[in-house]
Amino acid sequence: EIKLKKKDLSPVSVKVMDPDRNPLVTVEFEKVKFKADFDKDDFEMKKNMTRAQLGLPAMAGGGENDALTVKYPTFELKGTKLTDEKKIDLENG
Repeated sequence: EIKLKKKDLSPVSVKVMDPDRNPLVTVEFEKVKFKADFDKDDFEMKKNMTRAQLGLPAMAGGGENDALTVKYPTFELKGTKLTDEKKIDLENG
């Protein structure tokens, strides 16, 4: 289920449901940028597949001076905790 604002057709929420229409995943949008800037190679498959194999985000910069920021969830799921964290140093960050 995808809900859009009538005014500008920006997304409000997306729900992925099971066959009985019970929501399994819900994504709510606070802010949408329609004219986002992308680098020329942001969608280059070989670069993104390499980053995926290293467990890095596909479009996290990658330039000499770019730093990768670790993102942690702000919502705590009951009965879960961080069990391991590993830092990987690469040539470009």
